[in-house]
Amino acid sequence: MKYSTAKVLTVGLVLGLSLGMTLTGVSPVQRVHAAGSFGDPLSADSARAAMEQGVRYETEGRLDDADTAYRRAWWTAEVREDASAAMRILHDRSDFNLPVDEGSVAETLKDLGGKYRRSETQHFVVLSNTTRNWTAARSRLLERSYHEFFRVMDRMGYPAHPPKAKLLCVLIKDHSTYERFASKADGVHAGWVAGYYAGLSNRVVLYDDMTGPAFESAFAQLDQFKLQAKQADAEARAESRAGNKAQAKALKKHAADLRRHEKKERHRIEKEAREASESKMIHEAVHLIAFNSGVQSRAHEYPFWLTEGLAMSFETNRPNAAFGPDTGHSSRSGDLERCFSEGQSIPLADLIGVSEATEETSSVAETLYCQTSVLFDHLYADDREAVAGLFAKYLEQPAGDLNAGMHRDLFASQIGEPIVIESRLGGGNRSRVVARVSVTPADH
Repeated sequence: MKYSTAKVLTVGLVLGLSLGMTLTGVSPVQRVHAAGSFGDPLSADSARAAMEQGVRYETEGRLDDADTAYRRAWWTAEVREDASAAMRILHDRSDFNLPVDEGSVAETLKDLGGKYRRSETQHFVVLSNTTRNWTAARSRLLERSYHEFFRVMDRMGYPAHPPKAKLLCVLIKDHSTYERFASKADGVHAGWVAGYYAGLSNRVVLYDDMTGPAFESAFAQLDQFKLQAKQADAEARAESRAGNKAQAKALKKHAADLRRHEKKERHRIEKEAREASESKMIHEAVHLIAFNSGVQSRAHEYPFWLTEGLAMSFETNRPNAAFGPDTGHSSRSGDLERCFSEGQSIPLADLIGVSEATEETSSVAETLYCQTSVLFDHLYADDREAVAGLFAKYLEQPAGDLNAGMHRDLFASQIGEPIVIESRLGGGNRSRVVARVSVTPADH
């Protein structure tokens, strides 16, 4: 990610729409301040003392102070696992109340204007002007994403911690309203962006896909089919009155065929809209959770493949089942073979140094996303502990930007030499081999 101007990292195509995350242009010092929970490691002895202090606070019923103490200790690698466990046990207590950043909520409401309902789940604050049912469904999906994220982190061996406050999600009914808000409040030019996570404001912003340009166009075409069916019926009646029975029968059949086609296509498009909405909600929720649970820090720059690969690995069209990189239920798996073609794959040494994809052509960007998904899924399956180690290693880096060479060095130190990893992904014919071997769901 470059921070000199507002940037959006796109994360995939859904009926011509893209998702993204954005961090607007600020200095490294401002990024550290914006990160909130980012902190320098204590000495091992000081971290252990903070842990003991947290236990005392918890015994005294000072639960917020206990959380703060455990959170300070978490930044020291020697006690990170213990600090994570202590925070998660604390947050599971029936008398612990996860706080709300009321200042961020008030600022967001001011930026939104209009009437937005506020609702809360166990881990999220949701501001919405969509229907109650749509809001409730997305709220449930946020909590499902939270549960699956921590399940995967546990399996990966990464000591993620609970966010220090409830996370903020904005749901906007109308695409044009969403587009104006994204531009004004977060500096995101969102005409083609289906949803995004804003790093500085630390919120997810989404809209009802049914109001988006792609789906609106599709439904407009279906309305034309209904109109044509109505016209065919009228013509059939006229032919019948004129005594042209055969022509009337043919026109009635044509009208019935149009209605069947319209109904079938409407059902298909509504299903696609629902699945696209679910996938983007999960994807952006993973960004939001990752940057608030110690898995990633908003004070640091990460390579595109690591940030987007993590979020893409959770996308699914089966949100009621377990989802994540260990389930084989990725909604992208069916598209990957199509994305790759001979000679289009990007050398791994180049891929791992990419920080953003905003200025790529669509064909290069699509290849980048496909390879990113393949790479993350492969590394998770092959050596998830190494991936966990890489996330931890980034926390040790100075705040701010890292160049491509530093990304490659970190990859080599934690994962392995790119040329060796690339050979495991298929060598010279890697594009087809990777698509076939690394991303086919386990149940296919």
